Amino acid sequence: MMITANELKVKGVQSFAHIVDKWTSAFVSVRGKPKYIIMTKERYDDILQRETLLAWKEAKEDIKNGDFHIGTVEEHLKEIGIE
Repeated sequence: MMITANELKVKGVQSFAHIVDKWTSAFVSVRGKPKYIIMTKERYDDILQRETLLAWKEAKEDIKNGDFHIGTVEEHLKEIGIE
């Protein structure tokens, strides 16, 4: 589903309820290109939880494989080029 930014200006927030009742998410187009996405807070929380669990799983795997190093924040920032 896609709605235009102009539709949002005209219809306002009340158009969100109709959109998320019918679809799990919708894009908001600006100048004909998808730029934003609308979803319920519950859907957003679900995505965030899945991303967090995936990151945790990847970190556990890195630790298991010894793919990490211990150092200070300053050392890490220097290593990645931020001083």
